[in-house]
Amino acid sequence: MQRRRVDRRPTWNFTQTEPVSGNYYPVNTALHIADATAQLTLLADASQGGTGLLGTGQLEMMVHRRLLQDDGRGMGEPLDEREHTTPYVDCTSQPCGQATGPGLIVRGTHYLTLNSPATAAKHWRPLQDQVYAPPQMLFANTPLPTTRHSFLTAALPPNVQLMTLEKLAANQILLRLSHQFAIHEDSAMSTPVTLNLQSLFPAIPVRKAEETSLTANQLKSDMQRLSWEGRGEKAAPARGTLSGQWKSRPGC
Repeated sequence: MQRRRVDRRPTWNFTQTEPVSGNYYPVNTALHIADATAQLTLLADASQGGTGLLGTGQLEMMVHRRLLQDDGRGMGEPLDEREHTTPYVDCTSQPCGQATGPGLIVRGTHYLTLNSPATAAKHWRPLQDQVYAPPQMLFANTPLPTTRHSFLTAALPPNVQLMTLEKLAANQILLRLSHQFAIHEDSAMSTPVTLNLQSLFPAIPVRKAEETSLTANQLKSDMQRLSWEGRGEKAAPARGTLSGQWKSRPGC
């Protein structure tokens, strides 16, 4: 998560002119507030606006935005979505964009966890995986030879997830493993993890492993990464290694 402070921007001198909207931020996954003894974390099921900066110990989420007057931001009409809207054609015989009927209703589900800051990630990170990566249900009309099958012979460590196992060619498989915890997020779960690919997938003979970019369109050894440096900063070196075994680092 990115740390936010009320009426402040980390990279430039900021003058606040909108004390409410100026402290709202897009929440794609989660946000939290914390003090020395407790952390309240909220997971959203869709991208929404949110803030924890408008009141001490408060979280505020904007599930749906609706305005009855034009906000002067360029639309030229209120952001008032209703059940019916006249099309923007033939505006001489009818008012274009006129909204009628009841307003649209947007519902969402929020998940809350309340823990100590030191152990909070251990609770909300697994919940995040359950919310955003639910099991995919598949059905078939023909009988299956077995009711249970997995390429994995054992469970992965709790801080590692299998993201992709895709056959690219006859003897080539794309494998993505993800470390689910950020650096320093948890004293135990944020530590690096080493996995032996051959013992993890005994049914798939591993002859060679090559590390690629996240999109798997080029080898990591061939990548030319851009180096961004801010004032008074040094560009961080590339992270991640692969040689016979797969090693995951937090945040990779």
